Amino acid sequence: MKSPRHAFTLIEILVSVMLIAIVVMGILKIREQNVRATRYLEEQIEGAWANSLFLGDEIARFDGKRVDALTPLTSMNIRKRASREILHSIEREIELGPPLQIPGLSFPVMLRSVYLRGEHSAKFFRIF
Repeated sequence: MKSPRHAFTLIEILVSVMLIAIVVMGILKIREQNVRATRYLEEQIEGAWANSLFLGDEIARFDGKRVDALTPLTSMNIRKRASREILHSIEREIELGPPLQIPGLSFPVMLRSVYLRGEHSAKFFRIF
């Protein structure tokens, strides 16, 4: 008497392949979302870094003007050509808001909003 074979049927194999395919597709989708989120965060960090180049002490001089990042940093005497080209390529339009009153302070403080308009527009507050 022959013993019965213990093997998988074609339907069982197809079901297992489908399950594996669904799991792999889910993993790939999660990976794609993570890559997109990482790129977005890198872009935001780069934009924040670029905006910080414009927030020096001489920012009031550039109110209402469109300047590159090299202009506010002229006092640093940046000599490397590659650095100068990178800074020259980053541009923002600078606009200072009206002075804001801070109630309850015993000393005079002039707080103004700083709008940086460009590729990564931002709003900051600065004490002058």
